[in-house]
Amino acid sequence: MAKAISEEWRELSGCFPSIAKRCGDAVYAIPERLVTAIHEVVPTLFTSEDLAFEMHLARTGMTGFFLTQPFSYWILSSHNSDARSQSDRSIDEEIRSLLVDEAAAAGRRESTVDDYLRAVDQREKSNRLRQAGYVGWLISEATYRSEMNAYNSKWKSSVARRGRFPTVRKSFLGEQTKIDKRSRRFWTDTIMLCRRWGLETCVTWELPVPLSPGLETKDFYVRPDIEDAGLHIFVPNYLLRDRNLSVYEIAELQNGPADIAHLDGWLEDRLAHWGYERYAQMLDLYVYLELAIRRRYGERLKGQTGRLDEAFTRFWHESKDDLEVQARKESTAKTRQELQRRLKAYGMQP
Repeated sequence: MAKAISEEWRELSGCFPSIAKRCGDAVYAIPERLVTAIHEVVPTLFTSEDLAFEMHLARTGMTGFFLTQPFSYWILSSHNSDARSQSDRSIDEEIRSLLVDEAAAAGRRESTVDDYLRAVDQREKSNRLRQAGYVGWLISEATYRSEMNAYNSKWKSSVARRGRFPTVRKSFLGEQTKIDKRSRRFWTDTIMLCRRWGLETCVTWELPVPLSPGLETKDFYVRPDIEDAGLHIFVPNYLLRDRNLSVYEIAELQNGPADIAHLDGWLEDRLAHWGYERYAQMLDLYVYLELAIRRRYGERLKGQTGRLDEAFTRFWHESKDDLEVQARKESTAKTRQELQRRLKAYGMQP
């Protein structure tokens, strides 16, 4: 049974019925800073109603709506400082306060807590960037798109009835969740797709969510669900003496004859100088330019490519310096061109 229409979508579609009607199953928000940058650089792109819609959608604090339900795609926050809500910041402050109290009770200085939290924040940012980079590559990988399209053809109605995608199971106490017999084939096909591409779930048909690496804390995934999706490592403390122990050595031993050739394009890094950040920017361009702007205003984009490159450059670098923006704009153009080349090769580019 499909979920009821969310109040957020009811309000948005009620205020802007003509725009909402052409949005389809998935509606992607453009961050407010990017909307502002686009409106400044390409003032003819949005009508007054369009601009009001984009600002309203951006200010919901969501990444968008899927099947009339709001969703958040935290991976994009690696390039979007607007993504953190006030409630998130309040929780962070509460955690800090608790840690400070514990440190004081143990006779430690408050600065040690701040050093620890800065290190955790940096590791989290680095991890988000790695995940965003991987998704930036994956969303335009032909083999993945073909397999996702086949999955869509087979299970679209099932996803619509549930209102969301199945997700890899997690277990906090070691319990095993049973799969209902009626949905077992649906579940099996989903898990096989997730294992093959290292995914936890999807938030829309276009946006996969990578598995979280259990590097700092336990990941809680049910092991059979993620078998063959990566390495499962236990390193006894005595081996920590060997500082030359490489994850690649372990991968070769564990994977053996395992076939992961479908990831060669990612693992071999065929594009020179394309690190995580460049692929993460490709993901931003895919979501904001292709899935949001082009879908809603495609007929108005002719002749505006260079200006949109400038708007994205200003958004990423938060710069008002025209010389700096122009110097960086070429890099934005190359990232966009590579994304569009890959999409065109798959038949996705209009």
